[in-house]
Amino acid sequence: MVNPKKVSEVLAFLAYHGGAKFVGNCELKKVLTNSKGGAIRLPGPKSFESCRITGVETSLGTIECDFFVNCGGIWARTIGKMSEPNVKVPICPAEHYFLTFKRMPEIEALTLPTVRDYDNHIYLRRIRNSFLMGAFEPKARPWKLTSGKPKTHTPGVEGVLPGLSEEQWYHFMPFISAATNRMPILKQAEYDMLMNTPDAFTPDGRWVIGEAPEVGNYFVCVGMNGNSLQVGFILWLDP
Repeated sequence: MVNPKKVSEVLAFLAYHGGAKFVGNCELKKVLTNSKGGAIRLPGPKSFESCRITGVETSLGTIECDFFVNCGGIWARTIGKMSEPNVKVPICPAEHYFLTFKRMPEIEALTLPTVRDYDNHIYLRRIRNSFLMGAFEPKARPWKLTSGKPKTHTPGVEGVLPGLSEEQWYHFMPFISAATNRMPILKQAEYDMLMNTPDAFTPDGRWVIGEAPEVGNYFVCVGMNGNSLQVGFILWLDP
């Protein structure tokens, strides 16, 4: 099983030793181009061939650059509006729920697969000596970018964090029922934590990757969710 946190740390480590610099607590203010507000529209894949990236304006100052990559996840569409002309990024932030269960000693010595039930829109995977289950609902709840930090709730524990509403629990209950029917051992398991986090989805579920037609040297990489790890692993096996 691939550990996404460890993969991210390794990629960051390799990038750092390759010369990349990471700057924290830095807010993007504007993506700068050489457009004067009247770029010439040309036929072909690049609508604004004469318009190119020149830099970015941040809370820590202006940085000149020849290339810009918008990989802002749920904020990618907002970032697309920070340049002149705007770059259209068809991304929709949606709520994504997952539930963890408390420790199950009976599975400690077992090797278990990850389960994906497409009919019921759920997935189950082992996490330490227990399980994590999540769902990709046919009718997901939109996530408001002003919602703030994701909220968690531990059943039976008061005052942990502002908990998920009763309505949200009802929203997720059919998927919990489907998971426990698919894997009956979970019917006796105790809930540990239900978490609601934002995820970025495109209208057709496909990734948005490549150079933007509106601005030269402006690249977009968004809409992959967790599938980027799967494809990266496949490409590593069969480049």
